[in-house]
Amino acid sequence: MKKKILFIILLSFIMSILCSCNQSSDLDMNFANPEERFIYSYRNYGTLIRYDIIDKKATIACPDPLCEHGKDCPVTNIFTAYVSKDYIMYGKLENGLLGGYTIYCYDLTNGVVSKVLECPRYQDIVFIKDAAYFSASRVEYNEDGSPDGEVWDVYRYTMASQDLAKLNAESLVSEVLVDHYSEDQIVWWDIHEFSGSSYFSTDYDFQNLTPANGDSIIGDYTYHFAYHYGEDGSLKHDITRTEMSTGTIENVVTGGASYRLDNIDNPKGVVYNTYENDDGRTIYYKSLSDLNEKVLCRIPDEYALSGDEVYPNAGTTLYAGGYIGIYVYPKDADHSEYHSGDTMLFVHIATGDMFVLTP
Repeated sequence: MKKKILFIILLSFIMSILCSCNQSSDLDMNFANPEERFIYSYRNYGTLIRYDIIDKKATIACPDPLCEHGKDCPVTNIFTAYVSKDYIMYGKLENGLLGGYTIYCYDLTNGVVSKVLECPRYQDIVFIKDAAYFSASRVEYNEDGSPDGEVWDVYRYTMASQDLAKLNAESLVSEVLVDHYSEDQIVWWDIHEFSGSSYFSTDYDFQNLTPANGDSIIGDYTYHFAYHYGEDGSLKHDITRTEMSTGTIENVVTGGASYRLDNIDNPKGVVYNTYENDDGRTIYYKSLSDLNEKVLCRIPDEYALSGDEVYPNAGTTLYAGGYIGIYVYPKDADHSEYHSGDTMLFVHIATGDMFVLTP
């Protein structure tokens, strides 16, 4: 009888541990839909980091719970990463600069990382509907096997089916990237063509090429982004917009040191800093609905603004649940932390709530 009672107690104890582990473990958590809770970001040739604005913690976004995050970790040595609601596409430098890059797709719902393509170089990856579009290079060879030169192809990768399709019939001489898109058209930018023909549009199959312009349309306005140099030689950014129905032109930002949209997927305002009658540590927010400006925050005294800029990394929004993320570093940081640290300041656009996370 005593053995039976002891067995029941032991079984209950084990079950309580298992239940507790299931409640606290991250293994069963769905890390998709990052605009609600999670922000994903990286530093060039660094590690993919997941910032949780609910639990207020930052961790390496590796799907393998046993990984030690060394050179074989699937989310280290990342060159660039591009984040959507359910997937992250990223390029890793695995065999040195001369070895080229490997592009992977990270399914945030299932925690599965799939290889997409190996290539010498690639350009920005943009998610449109259920697929990702990008250009990547390859080397063409002469009949004797010697390299003839680098050419480019345009790809569409459908994440759910893991299908990679090359869309161009003939090789391109230079890389192109998605500038913006509509319901049935994609506007591309040829980054090595600086004439008036640098923008062109196609359908979603990269067919029916026609000239286009690179103006960004948000709501009822066309936005124009320009820059000039101040008297001190510093680079300053200007944003204007034109109301499409009336042609009325308005200034949005003048003389900004750096700027970003609050949420690239659904922008409501512009975040920026300036050195015109300012020390650059004040972060401003201007609503796109009425162009009202407010002070979003001041960088805390114990931190400095990384690069004196508010830009997010390419492919990331640094936005979730009303918070925006801004890279900062401690003023006593060493050289590595200064240039490539993962410390981020989070500010809620509506309430001003602010906190700092470091992995």
